[in-house]
Amino acid sequence: GRVYVTKVTEPNDTTTQFGLNIDGKGNITGSLNKDIVGGQTISWEVDQGTYNVTENTPDGWTQKSNDCQDLYVTANNLNVYCTITNVKTAKLTIVKDARPDSDKEFYYTSDELGEFTLVDDGSDESNSKTFYGLTAGEYWITELEADNWELKDIDCEGTEDWDDHGSKLEVDLVAGDDVTCTF
Repeated sequence: GRVYVTKVTEPNDTTTQFGLNIDGKGNITGSLNKDIVGGQTISWEVDQGTYNVTENTPDGWTQKSNDCQDLYVTANNLNVYCTITNVKTAKLTIVKDARPDSDKEFYYTSDELGEFTLVDDGSDESNSKTFYGLTAGEYWITELEADNWELKDIDCEGTEDWDDHGSKLEVDLVAGDDVTCTF
């Protein structure tokens, strides 16, 4: 029999390779490790038995589902089929653009991202923070009020799905987004 694995990626990606591994209680012909890309189906020749297929998920991706566990191949069920689905994670960068540049610390808070501080002293070393590996969803970031400073504007690039609520930013990320928002 054969174990067939189909790879689904959100969004569709036919270039990123995902490493798959098969193991189980039965004879497996050939290499136990194979690479697969989005939209592709690969297979292993196997004898009767129970098998599991696992994945080495590359950076920038998260596994959404894997129904390739406890696959039972019998004499009457020569082939089994399963799917592994991955979602590309998003990246969000928050930038502080103080005018004029200053060594003033600006404080931010977010239920989803935690608390952080940015300083725009002109050096570009501490005026931004990037959050990697984010799942799709809504993120809120608030710049706390700073003495003798007034927040003039918030602007985001990389998405149109954001809104400015005074000192609060609401941004809705989708799989694969690379968004930069400047306060």
